Amino acid sequence: MSARSRVIFAILPFVLLARGASADPFKVGVIVPLTGPVAEYGTAIVNGITLAHEQHKENLSSCQFFVEDSAYKTTQALTAFNKFQIGSGAGLVYVFGGPMGEALAPVAEAKKAPLIIDHIDGKSVAGKEFVVRYANSKRELGASLTRSLQKRGVKRVALVVVDNQYLNALVEGFIADSQGSIEVETIARITPDEIDLRHLAPKIRAAKFDALGLFLFPAQASSLAKNLHMPGKILISGDFMASPVPLEDARGALDGIIFPNNLVDETFTSAYKRRFGNEAHIKFAAEGYDVATMLAETVCSHAGASPLSGEQVMKFLTSVPPRKGAQGETVFRVSPDGDRYFAAPVVSMIGKRAGFSVDP
Repeated sequence: MSARSRVIFAILPFVLLARGASADPFKVGVIVPLTGPVAEYGTAIVNGITLAHEQHKENLSSCQFFVEDSAYKTTQALTAFNKFQIGSGAGLVYVFGGPMGEALAPVAEAKKAPLIIDHIDGKSVAGKEFVVRYANSKRELGASLTRSLQKRGVKRVALVVVDNQYLNALVEGFIADSQGSIEVETIARITPDEIDLRHLAPKIRAAKFDALGLFLFPAQASSLAKNLHMPGKILISGDFMASPVPLEDARGALDGIIFPNNLVDETFTSAYKRRFGNEAHIKFAAEGYDVATMLAETVCSHAGASPLSGEQVMKFLTSVPPRKGAQGETVFRVSPDGDRYFAAPVVSMIGKRAGFSVDP
């Protein structure tokens, strides 16, 4: 599969009905980054969908997935969404990334086109009838960090934050949850194109804190950590650290970093590693797997001679009971402010060059 162009990845081009009559499968559009700075995430999601198909061919025979590369750009995501609507006739679109999700949500709502967003901020979903999230809330993720820090007696946290929608939302969730128990101060904000952050090291070393939050892109976190020379300091971050690349690049300076993530089933992890040879961003592979199997069971299985309406699709989606998947038991939740999302168990992970472990 080429990662340089918009990609179409079609699974099972036909389905047989119980009576023997043929009908089109339910079409699902998938918009993920396969190129650009976060291509590992999109690749993991597509790999997860692929593994779901290989392991559950019969169940997924009523689904057909089409994948397009967003390159983590809203304009490209909008183009892909329109292509799905006009070209393949997708009955549902699944998109990765906050900026892409927020750009597509009002369009999907206006078109009454079902949309699943991987985004931790519920503002893009609240009040909408045709949009749901497949991700925990920013407060749930922030609470995991709060628990880990409280356990270590942390009272004051300093943050270095890159201008990124996901990481900003995660910081908001952490600050909201830790309020009253941990003092949080942002001591530096940087732009996404800043890579060499050595100039921040003196400022950080001069600050007073018990733990340091590196809410940065992987290369930025590695660059800064190598130049801090603060061995043993408690570090926290986002799940960008769920990859061996920044940990190796940091040469040990990021070992022990704590970040929130979903706990992935060991059986799934073993099967994924055998199939794809790595476990980079395994959480997102598990998510792709779970979304595919959930849709097969609850939406695609209703595909027949007549296309499902957007209202029917959303009724099936919002009626999904708690189900066990690669991310553990996933539950559909509706918040008081109208956010609608699928939540899985959240844990704090500890990243080291030797591998990842759950914070006990």
